[in-house]
Amino acid sequence: MPDPASRVNPAFTTARLWLGHDRHASPMTGLSDSIAAERRARLAAERMLARRQAEMQRSREELSDQAQALTEGIREKRAELARLEAEAAGLKATTERLRRERDHSRHVAAKTDRLLWEALQAMRDGFAVFDADGRMIVANTGFTALFEQLAEVRPGLSYARLAELLAGEGLVDTGAAGADWPAALIARHARDPIPDTVLSMWNGRQLRLSERRLPDGGLVSLCIDMTAFIRVETAIDAMPDGFCLFDADDRLVTANPRFRALRGADDTPPETPETADADWLARLRATAPGDDPEVMAPCGTWLRLHETATPDGGRAAMLIDVTAMKAQQAELVVAREAAEAASRAKSTFLANMSHEIRTPMNGILAMAGTLSAAELAPDLRDCAAALDGSARALMAVLDDVLDVSALDAGEMALNPAPFDPARLLDEVADMLGPVAAAKGLDLGIDRDIFLPPALVGDAGRIRQILLNLAGNAVKFTETGRVLLRATGRPEDAGPDRFRLHLTVEDTGPGVPPDRTDRLFAAFSQTDESHTRAHDGSGLGLALCKRLVALMGGEIWHRALDPHGACFGIAISLPAICADRPLRVLAAEDNATNRFVLGKMLADDDIELSFAENGAEALAAVQATPPDLVLMDISMPVMDGLETARRIRAWEAETGRPPLRIAALTAHAGSETAADCAAAGIDRHIAKPLSRAALEDELAPLRAARQAACALAKAGAPGSDNSGSCT
Repeated sequence: MPDPASRVNPAFTTARLWLGHDRHASPMTGLSDSIAAERRARLAAERMLARRQAEMQRSREELSDQAQALTEGIREKRAELARLEAEAAGLKATTERLRRERDHSRHVAAKTDRLLWEALQAMRDGFAVFDADGRMIVANTGFTALFEQLAEVRPGLSYARLAELLAGEGLVDTGAAGADWPAALIARHARDPIPDTVLSMWNGRQLRLSERRLPDGGLVSLCIDMTAFIRVETAIDAMPDGFCLFDADDRLVTANPRFRALRGADDTPPETPETADADWLARLRATAPGDDPEVMAPCGTWLRLHETATPDGGRAAMLIDVTAMKAQQAELVVAREAAEAASRAKSTFLANMSHEIRTPMNGILAMAGTLSAAELAPDLRDCAAALDGSARALMAVLDDVLDVSALDAGEMALNPAPFDPARLLDEVADMLGPVAAAKGLDLGIDRDIFLPPALVGDAGRIRQILLNLAGNAVKFTETGRVLLRATGRPEDAGPDRFRLHLTVEDTGPGVPPDRTDRLFAAFSQTDESHTRAHDGSGLGLALCKRLVALMGGEIWHRALDPHGACFGIAISLPAICADRPLRVLAAEDNATNRFVLGKMLADDDIELSFAENGAEALAAVQATPPDLVLMDISMPVMDGLETARRIRAWEAETGRPPLRIAALTAHAGSETAADCAAAGIDRHIAKPLSRAALEDELAPLRAARQAACALAKAGAPGSDNSGSCT
């Protein structure tokens, strides 16, 4: 039986020898041998162990290297796998995106095709596409409608057959071509490029057939309705005036025959041939700049040029022949001058006659008064009273005629001075009181308690107007009452301006509605029949209207309910403020003259301001109206005459009473005085300036202020009743 121990170490062998397995050897010898053997065995075992350990270390290192290599390989494989997975995910996302883009592109393409087709269908013009063989591929409703919905007209039909249908079905006017018209259209179709042509349809429509070749040899056909355009073109050609249209580069787009006729021949060479017409118009316009200038063409015809900008930057021009109108205007000027001369002669004649009649009438009135004061028999006293009344009535008519003549001749002048509006109302009532009492009428007065005690105006003319209105009311009212009313309010422009309202109300028959439009016309009466109950010249209301207009005011009439009438006037007047200094505006461009004026007018009661040109003076007047304007005639920007004209125009437009304007001029001739008067200047002061001349201008203003102070101290009567029929 083999020994079960397959391997023993040297120590075991030594131990066996020591225990007597080798009993025949010497103990010492055996021990030494045993130790030596054991040493050898141990060394061999150690070497074996070291070798085994080295082998194990190498194996362990190899295993570690293999494990590391395997780990690195696994890591690389995993990274490769992750990369492949990412690429796969990216490819999947790209595929999905491409799929979505494809679907979106298909959707957009389908939508675009649908919109394009819908747009083509919505077109009023006809649209069709033909292939290279001349067969219809597609056509919109506008195109097929040209053939009156013939069933044969559909995709696949040839171009030649379409031409035959147009002519054969009578859908187009073939004109002189007749039966050859289809062949002519087909021959045109074969040309490249294909010229446009106009189709005259059976219903009067005019269609422009415009066709273009496609790259594949096909054809796009477009039928554009030109009916309205051709009608406009025909109308423009038929215009009696010249018409032309230019583009933004001043090139002529179109012009009618009348423009060519009016333009005529022009020997002046243009800078560029394509702008010849624009250059001709520019030269024509340069002869008379401004809006719608009237110029004489080289052919001798008077033309009015009217130009309008077009939205695309071009312009349309109209040439209107105004030669006949110019001749008529010249005739009208001559006729107007003759009429004005006749009117002046009439006014002069009436004024002279009125003056001539006034002198003996004064004698008649004086004698009638003397007779009335004498001791006469009753019948003679009645005769004297009738004579006096008739003479006074005739004098009233003469006064009206004289005033109208003065207004017609432009010789009527206002004399502004301070007056008490409440007292003026009392004076008119006192004058009409006896007549009203004789008729049993109640003549009343209504004054606003806030009326200023002093206004500046022509009290005589205002009294004349009010007396005329109130006299008419007393004359036409048989029963009831006549009410005189004075109201007003300060102007928005400042506390030194007051809007005075004077009205007259009555309970008379009123004004017939069919007479109101002629109420203020000269020689017009409410009752023009031969059986009228009241006498009169018909000048009273017309004279009132013109006097009120001269004062820059307004006059009106309104019917009262249930019967009666109300007449009123409104006038803007200065309300004197005694504590305010006189405002003087000096329009003078010369610094030395301004210095001199400043020294001459350095008074405590004068507030002096300067303007260096007419434009500044006009602005200053409109901002704060002065009491006096000293106007230099020769100034930059705007001269004194033009400034005065504009001030007067502003006063007329705003209803303000005229300011006092004195011209400062080195020219003292009669022509200068006439120019100043025509411009609305009250008087002119010759240079060099003197203190005395300036004092002459200031004296009336100071007197007016002193009178206003006296009126303000005296006070004015008032009433708690106020209001107006307006």
